[in-house]
Amino acid sequence: MNNLKYSLAPFAKAWDMLLDIHLPENFDLDDNSDNLASDKVLLHFPIVGACVGIVAYLISWLLLTILGSTTAPYLSAIIIAIGLEFATSGRNLSSFTSFFESKISGHKTPQCLAYLDDDFSVNRNPMGMLIIISSFLFRIFCFSLLIQTGNRSWLIITLILSYGSQGYLASGTDLRSGEPLFDLPFKFTRNIWIVTAVALFIFGLTSLPAPFIALALVIFLSFKFKKYAEGNLGGLTGVIIGFAGYCVELIALLTGIALLVR
Repeated sequence: MNNLKYSLAPFAKAWDMLLDIHLPENFDLDDNSDNLASDKVLLHFPIVGACVGIVAYLISWLLLTILGSTTAPYLSAIIIAIGLEFATSGRNLSSFTSFFESKISGHKTPQCLAYLDDDFSVNRNPMGMLIIISSFLFRIFCFSLLIQTGNRSWLIITLILSYGSQGYLASGTDLRSGEPLFDLPFKFTRNIWIVTAVALFIFGLTSLPAPFIALALVIFLSFKFKKYAEGNLGGLTGVIIGFAGYCVELIALLTGIALLVR
């Protein structure tokens, strides 16, 4: 049992870094969790994304089985959208909203990124509330359309890409200290995309080559974003990475709809 717990420790640590829903007690991290190799933990980010995506897939499958195709796609989409926000305490949606609030107020992009606010409970102005509602409804629309057209496996693809991108961005420089966010081997940036690609192949086999088209787009955008943040801000933070992951999720949803929905 101890060997199994040790083997699952990087996954449990990655889950704990990304989500606020606690795993069962068997997965509890012990006092040695801080000694886990950072690359092993970050390489599990796309795997965590796949697991969350599978839950979303099963919710849609169950409701389609029980309710049929008339109401199930919409109800599934609402439950999944709420569940994803609950799982992260709304942090990424909040940082997404904070960015556009700052942009609308006239701040430059580097300043908007540097002062992202991931506190979902903060009081929002009317424009901020409109952004939250609009982005939430947009996700519901995308989820329901994918489910309704028989492409619910793209829910898994979307979350693999979002979490894989966050794993890659975590290889960047810390905005506050100027040091690397994590001590990682040279080959990490290659390996994180290999793990992401393997997960995409497994769960996107029926929709090839769309997952790899989306992967190429996400790799390009993630590389550009990391380069921009390090060049114009001096680095990244966990909040900035979460914001980027939320943006990747929206881009992945749009890509899936463009490539698969007919």
